[in-house]
Amino acid sequence: MSIQDQEAFLSNIHPFQVLTPGQMSMCIQHMDIAYYPKDSILISPEKIPERFFIIIKGSVYEYSVDNIIVMDYQHEDSFDSNSLIYGKCANTFKVNEELICYEIEKNTFLSLIEKNQQFKDYFLKDLVNKIQTLKDKEYTSQLSSFMIAKVEDTLINEACIVEENTRLIEGIEKSM
Repeated sequence: MSIQDQEAFLSNIHPFQVLTPGQMSMCIQHMDIAYYPKDSILISPEKIPERFFIIIKGSVYEYSVDNIIVMDYQHEDSFDSNSLIYGKCANTFKVNEELICYEIEKNTFLSLIEKNQQFKDYFLKDLVNKIQTLKDKEYTSQLSSFMIAKVEDTLINEACIVEENTRLIEGIEKSM
């Protein structure tokens, strides 16, 4: 991809469009394209990355400690800023479909956070604020995995039926 293609791709992804032209140029200069086959482990508690990932093609599942899928990352989604910022990760990120992605060097990503307050705010806010920011800016591409998730991919648990007047905690314990 050309530099113009890379810039056009990033400019469509929130929060990258808040970068100044100089910051965007720095980002592109320190960004590579990578390929990972299905089932590759990208991030885990034992494998903290040195790069920030942005998906071009493919998908990545984020698994909890209990090996439950907690997030499905798709085209134009990015992950895992927390492991770069805090140097640790509790979950595992595994390639679900062959992955082609951009990788931004850790030092470049951290430098962008230091130099651009809006960029920093996006990655350091909690999930509710991130969703509100995306909604306010009308950038819903990162929410697409929530909004267009396939029913067949939904994790469905069997109904837990309890007697009337059962305490909530007892219902929860019974369902586990």
